[in-house]
Amino acid sequence: MEELYEELEDITFTEEERRCAVVMCLVNNNGNIENREIQRATGLTMRYIQKTCKKLEESKNPRGLISRQRKSQEAMRTRRDENFVNQVREIVEKTPDRAFRAIGNDLKVNPMTIRACVNEDLRCKSYKMQTGQILSQANKNRRLLKSVKLLNKLKHPLERNMLWFFSDEKNFCQDQAHNSQNNRWIASCPKDVPKVMKSKFPATVMVFGVVSSEGHVMPPHIFEVGLRVNTDVYLQVMEQTVLPWIKGVVGDRPWVWQQDSAPCHVSHRSLAWLDEHCYDFVTKDQWPPSSPDLNPMDYFVWGYLEAHTNRRPHNTKASLITSIKEHFASI
Repeated sequence: MEELYEELEDITFTEEERRCAVVMCLVNNNGNIENREIQRATGLTMRYIQKTCKKLEESKNPRGLISRQRKSQEAMRTRRDENFVNQVREIVEKTPDRAFRAIGNDLKVNPMTIRACVNEDLRCKSYKMQTGQILSQANKNRRLLKSVKLLNKLKHPLERNMLWFFSDEKNFCQDQAHNSQNNRWIASCPKDVPKVMKSKFPATVMVFGVVSSEGHVMPPHIFEVGLRVNTDVYLQVMEQTVLPWIKGVVGDRPWVWQQDSAPCHVSHRSLAWLDEHCYDFVTKDQWPPSSPDLNPMDYFVWGYLEAHTNRRPHNTKASLITSIKEHFASI
């Protein structure tokens, strides 16, 4: 007999057939059957059997449960009457950050009922809260003034056809990068989704990068482990790495150096060095604070690199550095 079943073609039961199998076990035994026995007979998960049993007890309609008959519009609206909608509206207006589950617990209804009420009756949606930079009025005024100065510098450069160089530093972590909203995994069961493991003290690498307004990309400079980037270190990198690369790119063309307002960038020694060796540069009085949207290193390069270099975790720091260099070269 076993040989016969071994020769049978593979079959995948539909959702309706699975519900029918559970309902048949319950109805034919008048409910006097353990879930474990149903699981042994059908091969379904215990959670699926428990959910089907609960739905049968609530609906008391075996045929409707099997065929998944939709409720009539009148039946769907028995709970969401005018009084209920007003209660939900009052809660939402008072505490718009409350979760649907919490509101449902207060009103003794399913969270899906609250969701439907908010979406269909109140014509609202639950949006994710966003973060932003805290700016006082003084900061806003200062930012506006510097933005005007930077715009004037762009409109009226020292010479035409000037090449801009944008710079920034970033720490790369040895662990895998993870975005809980955007990183998805298509699977038939949550158990098949791999976990993104995090180490307690992951190794980090600080990288200094430079790109030009015409797409030139400097090979990344990797700072030594534990090195504090002060004025001395910054000027050493500028003299030995950055300036020779820029001269090889620009030739005889005029150029502009951009940097943020980190302490080592705007110290008196750094500004004096930039004034002596750069054709032109953006001073700290011209660069608006908290403006990542103005620097391609912030709004593109670092995100692109992290998405590729940290797609998988690195076992060693050398592996992370190699990956950073490879993907820098591919930009």
